Amino acid sequence: MVRDLAALNKREMLAWDSWGIMRECRPGTPIPEAAAVRLDAAAALTASTEPDWKTLRESYEGDDAFRVPSVVMSKGAPVAVDV
Repeated sequence: MVRDLAALNKREMLAWDSWGIMRECRPGTPIPEAAAVRLDAAAALTASTEPDWKTLRESYEGDDAFRVPSVVMSKGAPVAVDV
């Protein structure tokens, strides 16, 4: 979902890149409740057949949990990206 939100904002990342809220969510561990609420709200924005592009952009740009930073983790190593 985080990658979908990034892609809708013209930031197409690799499947193994991680940043922001994705760093809190590890396989085999429960998603923290606060993260789940934020992810659910963002998922509702991306699921619409007629997206509210302004709200999508504001949600992405206004939240470090979703916005792609200048350095992401890629296959366990920090990698600089052009954002």
